[in-house]
Amino acid sequence: MNDKSTTIPTIWYRWLVAVCTITTIFALLLVVAPGLFHSTLGEITYNSFFDNNEYAHLSDAELSYQDWMLGVLGATMIGWMLAISWLLVGPF
Repeated sequence: MNDKSTTIPTIWYRWLVAVCTITTIFALLLVVAPGLFHSTLGEITYNSFFDNNEYAHLSDAELSYQDWMLGVLGATMIGWMLAISWLLVGPF
């Protein structure tokens, strides 16, 4: 009997490990330095829906809330990637 049909090809395993690593690094940056993403996320969320650069008019409290929100998002993504990494190492 041929057992090759039940094994996962190495390229897919390496690809999943690379995706988990890159996503974890991105999420860690969201937690540690959310200010790096202000201009990018402002362009995506505010300026694409509103015509007149609304992101530049946000108050400091609103920007602080966005920093907190990005930290929570990054921490959630790190937990998610740890769970997927555990699945890669364990059952697969």
